[in-house]
Amino acid sequence: MSASVISFQVAPAPGGHRFNVQQRVPVAAASEIVFYLPIWIPGSYMRRDFARLLSRLTVRDQGGTLIPHSFETPSRWRVSVPEHCDELLITYSIYARDISVRGCYLDHERGILNPCCACLAVEGMEHLPQRLVLALEGHRAGWQVAGAQTNSDGAYWFDNYDQMIDTPFMFAHELTILSFTAGGVPHDIVISGRCWDYDHERLRRDVQTVCREAVMLFGGLPSMNRYTFLLHLGDNLYGGLEHSCSTLLMASRDSLPEPDNRGSTRYAQLLGLFSHEYFHTWNIKAMRPPEYRHYDLQNEQPTEMLWLFEGFTAFFDNWLLVRSGVITIHSYLELLAQDIARYRQRPGRHVQTLAQSSYEAWTKLYNGGEDAVNSSTTYYIQGALAAFCLDIYLRAHSEDGVSLPMIMHRLWHDYHRSGEAIDEERFIRLTADLLPEDLETPLRGFLRRLVHSTDPLPLDEAAAYIGLTIHMLPAASNGDLGSDVPTAQRYQSDPGIRWQKHGNHYHVTRIDDTSPAALAGIAMDDQLIAVNGYRADDAQLARHLRYAAPGNAAVLHIFRDNVLHAIAFTLEPTSLDTCLIQRNSDADDITRMRQRHWFNRNEHN
Repeated sequence: MSASVISFQVAPAPGGHRFNVQQRVPVAAASEIVFYLPIWIPGSYMRRDFARLLSRLTVRDQGGTLIPHSFETPSRWRVSVPEHCDELLITYSIYARDISVRGCYLDHERGILNPCCACLAVEGMEHLPQRLVLALEGHRAGWQVAGAQTNSDGAYWFDNYDQMIDTPFMFAHELTILSFTAGGVPHDIVISGRCWDYDHERLRRDVQTVCREAVMLFGGLPSMNRYTFLLHLGDNLYGGLEHSCSTLLMASRDSLPEPDNRGSTRYAQLLGLFSHEYFHTWNIKAMRPPEYRHYDLQNEQPTEMLWLFEGFTAFFDNWLLVRSGVITIHSYLELLAQDIARYRQRPGRHVQTLAQSSYEAWTKLYNGGEDAVNSSTTYYIQGALAAFCLDIYLRAHSEDGVSLPMIMHRLWHDYHRSGEAIDEERFIRLTADLLPEDLETPLRGFLRRLVHSTDPLPLDEAAAYIGLTIHMLPAASNGDLGSDVPTAQRYQSDPGIRWQKHGNHYHVTRIDDTSPAALAGIAMDDQLIAVNGYRADDAQLARHLRYAAPGNAAVLHIFRDNVLHAIAFTLEPTSLDTCLIQRNSDADDITRMRQRHWFNRNEHN
């Protein structure tokens, strides 16, 4: 082994959920080195502090003599290298029971290794080649491993530390592998986890179709030998994290396609997850904002540009599904309506702009606590709807000659040519170059409205341009995003609070801080005992707080800190925050043509 290589051996520990790691680091005698574990993983913008999972850390020289180490921070250590020592052996354990796309997981049947939270970086040596051996022994000997290809020596080799932490591994006694080609590159869907019978061929075919649509949009893939989707199945799972040549996905087994070819909302959501993370291959892994040209893994690293790199990706994920034909227009409109409902149901959209949402992701989106819905918006949903509005704006101001897909294609090829990171000004310039010169100022104003103001998004105007009509309606149940039920079955009033049942009790889980209930004194986590003299249950709470006429009085008996309170307030009219979208049957021929072109369909589909 070369003296300029950092080497890892990662082995499942006997019993429990733990990896044992041995790391060899070439050093200069009588020097000092600093090593650290990242506090976050690229693609997930929140402090994770992976060092909380690290224990049993020791440092020895090549002869086995223990060397003292000291903390600089909870995620960073310093070692003084003794005389006549040219290699350090660092050993430690990583607790591995994080069933998420960001961490490590291990049980007796399968495992996930994210090197970002399991492999220490050596400061100043991140550029060196990294060698990783995954030592599967005992009953795990012979297990299948997916995520990277081993070298002839049985190890995984990486050009540098960043490349290693960009390569998750999945391993199990048995992995299902579905293969196809897109953009001239082999692709694999690798599936881990028990599940009932599903339509393997439909999943393979649909994902291939979506990938080919994405490749066609950008005009080619970034340079790679192979692309791998790693899909970890379980119950009540959903999530994904993008990497340069792969993505790690979590999904519920009941989201897989049924053998009888029935469509389902959960399957459409699974395809959207594949589509979203694959789109990131270009939009954040290849072309990046200036802040992420180089990752600072020891510090929070905010950017205002997540509205483009995450929000626009969240628009294209479902749009690629309908454009490629793997879901129907009806299914797409349901998904779009759900996003509009979620946007309308979040009061924080009046408080935080898209740019602020991007920058404050570290403290608000993932870690905002119980008040996040009132104090913040989400660059995923609002960013996706802003992309929808911008796409229609570009089409409407260019006689349908310019579109957002065209802009994404241009961004990619400009990046491929120049290597320049993409900030807001570059995005505007590259977009304005395709429009008449006198439209640059209006474009800047429109983008400023979308990204830097809390003004409502012009969704109705955008939908009308392609022959769609948005209907905002009262909810028909808690969590309703767009049910098609008669008006008589919909809520009439809104108490300004939401509640959930925990065990045998109902607790306030959300409150609009400007509502009469909040102003009267109702607070988060209050235990609801009775409403208007009736014991609190699902039926009584709905009858007296949601179906009662606006203007009626409501009296809630609540426990707070084991003290009984009676609080009265007046019900307000319910808000119109669920959504149905219909195709306008009265649209003129030009609008119908725009709609067919936008959906990539003929008149009857």
